[in-house]
Amino acid sequence: MTDNERAMAHVHFDRLLFEHLSDAQLITLIELSGQELDRRYPFETLQRFKCPACGQTDNDFWIGCRFVATLTANGAYVPMDTDDQPRWGADSGCRCPSCDYSGHVIEFVIQGKEVDHGRQQPV
Repeated sequence: MTDNERAMAHVHFDRLLFEHLSDAQLITLIELSGQELDRRYPFETLQRFKCPACGQTDNDFWIGCRFVATLTANGAYVPMDTDDQPRWGADSGCRCPSCDYSGHVIEFVIQGKEVDHGRQQPV
């Protein structure tokens, strides 16, 4: 994308009136945004995570995931007898167990080439 295209995208986005979009259009916008973030940040392991507040990379991070749930009159629950895997992406919530910093997964992703755990991380 050229600088001019990027500038035009910002102008058009700033003019977007969300209150005039239908529910279906808003859902499509959310889905397309999630797909674009997943394309930009294809990660599935801890290797590319680092807390932006304390810098730790050794402990597991807590991530808000989406599951398929069963909705009943008594509430929703995640069935334990399913093969459904948790889904998460760059826009999911994330928390560092070392310092309790909370943000979005995208904030915790190591950008560029950074040495971590003695290995060079992918870009």
